[in-house]
Amino acid sequence: MGAFFLLASALKKPLSVQICGSDLPSFRMTSSVESRAPNSYWDRDGFCGHEVVGTVIASKSPKFKVGDYALSLPTSYFKSHAGGKQDWYREDVHGVLLEPFPEVETRGAFTEIYTSHELYSWHIQELSQEMVTAQGLGCILRMARKIGWTMEEGCPNSQVRGKTVAVVGQGQNGLLAAKVMSMMGASQILGIDPVAERRAASPQMGCTHVATPDNWQDVLHEMEGTDRPDGGKGVDFVLEMVGHNQHTINMAIDLCKPSATIVCFGVPDDPTYEFPCAPPSVLPPAFVLRKTLAEPWRKLRLLHKKFCASLTARLAGGCADAKWFRANITMIASVTPDPGVDFPEAVELMEAGRFEAGPIYTHVMSLEDVQKAFEMSANYTDGVIKMCAPPRRPSCLRPHSLRVGCAALRGRIFELPQPPAGQMVVS
Repeated sequence: MGAFFLLASALKKPLSVQICGSDLPSFRMTSSVESRAPNSYWDRDGFCGHEVVGTVIASKSPKFKVGDYALSLPTSYFKSHAGGKQDWYREDVHGVLLEPFPEVETRGAFTEIYTSHELYSWHIQELSQEMVTAQGLGCILRMARKIGWTMEEGCPNSQVRGKTVAVVGQGQNGLLAAKVMSMMGASQILGIDPVAERRAASPQMGCTHVATPDNWQDVLHEMEGTDRPDGGKGVDFVLEMVGHNQHTINMAIDLCKPSATIVCFGVPDDPTYEFPCAPPSVLPPAFVLRKTLAEPWRKLRLLHKKFCASLTARLAGGCADAKWFRANITMIASVTPDPGVDFPEAVELMEAGRFEAGPIYTHVMSLEDVQKAFEMSANYTDGVIKMCAPPRRPSCLRPHSLRVGCAALRGRIFELPQPPAGQMVVS
């Protein structure tokens, strides 16, 4: 057990845990086991449950002592997180997170006890359900940094200042993103979502306009500064916050002005996405390539004709006049925040009172009702925006028991095994 504690520097008791949209595809079975990356955390004990604050019940880290409150991500999440080896990854610092350890000790936060590491834990001053938002906010800050976010008041490097922004999806992260865009000085923000209760929350998080996926074109005509040279309407920046489908990325392209920027935040399920590069009218005709060209070019001509036919077929049914390539649209991906920058900045923003979660929290359920919580979140019933288990005070803790230890996985609840005696005790 000693090696385990060298890896995971602290045991945590979750006091408030929330369901993230990225938790739902496996629950709905829209993401197959075969398609997941080798470092995926979906099938481990406790599901994922990565939006959580807790209290330390055992620690070998000098940075944390028993009883400390922390925003702390579980091993099941950070092993996948660090396994991506992003630009911030340093082998001498983060390599320890990827060392092997007993599977029973890989837990997400939908359990009564989970493990973490000091690199993925940040002190918080007070226990509150709102502080769990710092995890999602950290992810948003990673995205916003790509378009000029800084912690300085007024965000002087903002690329969206005075610009129009559309936020596709008004779940938790879409609402957080709208708030950050407002802080960065966007002139107008359009929030798009099919759920009425989420659209009702949008103005409180900075949206100046709201729309459904069916009427956003009409709302766009009401906004100032959205004229396109071709007579259409579009915005300067689009944040795609939904993921798990291909329709919304195509909607994002349709929302763009020429030379606009799309930031792809929503997690994709499909390995390949189809979206239109250019309208059929501007595709160069294949027949202009003459038969007198060298053999390789004749082959290219045939391939090009097949490509034109395929692309034209995909575009059938109507699309915006200017598409991704011909409109010079920039597309940026954003995933996997820097644990040493983005999450601590999010905690700082919230504790300084510079960022409030507002109307995001709509439903609270106990950990014992996790099955119902997942069903409601997956089906968007009862106007749910954010589902969380309520914060509990340390006096309620029983550090060496696993009273509930239930998790939702592929639509069912199962009991986690009771750990061997002594496993939860720091030696």
